[in-house]
Amino acid sequence: MSARHIEQALPVLTQLLPPLLVQQVVGTVLNRVLAPALAANALAELQGRWLAIDCREFAYPIRISRTPSELSAPIQSTPAQSPPTLLVSTRQGPTDASIRGDLAAFLSLLRQDCDPDTLFFQRKLVMQGDTELALSVKNFLDTVDRDQLPVWLRKPLGM
Repeated sequence: MSARHIEQALPVLTQLLPPLLVQQVVGTVLNRVLAPALAANALAELQGRWLAIDCREFAYPIRISRTPSELSAPIQSTPAQSPPTLLVSTRQGPTDASIRGDLAAFLSLLRQDCDPDTLFFQRKLVMQGDTELALSVKNFLDTVDRDQLPVWLRKPLGM
């Protein structure tokens, strides 16, 4: 499937698939891809806070938060620390910040097709709420090495 097909299919999928399924798929993909960064305390500022990714073509915004690293219930005599993960929700709820735009702008941000700041200066992507939180997530995305992403994710996105 080409990047163009993905760009056409994603909005349709959010209309047809149950939001809970989309939530689970997005959460699984993000946590798998970002596990090393999350273990290194990336996106710590999302802990206990919610950022909405509001793509105009999608049926609903996707809200993202981060769990803390906390001690898991001890099964053995020494408790293990569970790694932080991203929480993903497609339900309505409070958000501390949001990034709104069309799918092409979000895909351009992910692909690093252009300077990310340009997308915001041209108002193709708009931040609302706690802009410091939204900027920290945007800056994190700028640091992700696209070549380290799995091929199964890069190829359909045209990376």
